[in-house]
Amino acid sequence: MFKTAIVATLAAILAVTFAGAQSGAVCGQDTTLSGLVRCAAEAAAVLPEDKRVRLRPDMLRTAQSVGGDALETEIAGRMPQAPAKQQTDTGPYPDYGWQAAKDLIESGGIEALMEAARAKSGPLRYGRAEALLAAGQRAAGFGLDDGTARQLAAQDGLAWRLNQVLLEMARSAEAFEAGDLAHAAARLAALRCDLKTFDTARTMTLAPDAIRYTFWRARITGDRAGLPTAIMTGASSEDTRPIRQALDGIEFLAEFGACDG
Repeated sequence: MFKTAIVATLAAILAVTFAGAQSGAVCGQDTTLSGLVRCAAEAAAVLPEDKRVRLRPDMLRTAQSVGGDALETEIAGRMPQAPAKQQTDTGPYPDYGWQAAKDLIESGGIEALMEAARAKSGPLRYGRAEALLAAGQRAAGFGLDDGTARQLAAQDGLAWRLNQVLLEMARSAEAFEAGDLAHAAARLAALRCDLKTFDTARTMTLAPDAIRYTFWRARITGDRAGLPTAIMTGASSEDTRPIRQALDGIEFLAEFGACDG
């Protein structure tokens, strides 16, 4: 049975790779951010047109963030466009995690945030992973656009502490929420350039082999060599999620850079 499972897995990988090759979706080894966007566009070639239409806004947003107008125009030429009446622009989403965390911190300090998260009480009855991640990101020095965030960044060791709280909660939570908490812990560890904590958290997520984690790990190690292959291996004739995760990963690298940079 074990051998049969291995053979089936290898066959599935080969089928996906072959499908990509048949559609011309073959990436080179260009690991620049622009090269990775082009690779994602090649991987999207295996998708049905309606799914490529829905993927177009994300693809163009990532191209713009990485390469500006020139790359966006180039990628736009590869992606089919929906009729104008079907196009929507939802704009950026509010950071609800930070809103909840900030209110608790301003009323009772960082301890109030952690206490509410552990107890799943008040505004953290739901979304405690997002709130702790938002606070941890600011404690790590990112998103310092208000006084509360800057106060967190000034506290030595706070980002590490919040990372450990996320792991602690992931170990004791029920399965689905445990994955959510581990996901937040992995992202915070990637922001903190903490490979050991990242690898620990990744194994606790619901999908440790997901492409997003390959990109996050590349930020820590500085090694992007496997990213084109990861994008192509995740290409599918039906599922857009691997490509969306790759785009998110590219934007993550564009926003935060490499730890060895």
